[in-house]
Amino acid sequence: MFYRSRKPRDRHTGLIGLAESDDGVQWLKADRPVLTPGMEEDRYGCEDPRVIQWRDSFLMTYTGVSERRGETFKTHICLAFSRDGLYWRKQPITLKPTFPYYTPFFKAAVILPWRYRDKWVMYFHGQVEGLPERHRVRCVL
Repeated sequence: MFYRSRKPRDRHTGLIGLAESDDGVQWLKADRPVLTPGMEEDRYGCEDPRVIQWRDSFLMTYTGVSERRGETFKTHICLAFSRDGLYWRKQPITLKPTFPYYTPFFKAAVILPWRYRDKWVMYFHGQVEGLPERHRVRCVL
């Protein structure tokens, strides 16, 4: 299981950890996070991991936090690839929102591991511009 963790004494900076279980009840955490902040788009945290098997490796979409002002955050959908689930290679591209979605609420994306009508499908969580503070799950092709 991939999960959001955090740095000690820092409730905001997200890290992505890995835990394994034989029975789904008792979990053993890996000794270190598998994904940590390290590029401009995720310098304040890595959160909301979603992992699919893709070809001969794994693809993780995660929320990268690039700015933090008090309790307000600017987020991006980021990508990373891994062959073993332990060591991840971040991609230099970031999926950024276009109208009507805007940061700071653009997160928790997952790409389906198959194509629909010859296109990749991604579901994500975004805030609709101009509406009250309501979040929506959206699908893009």
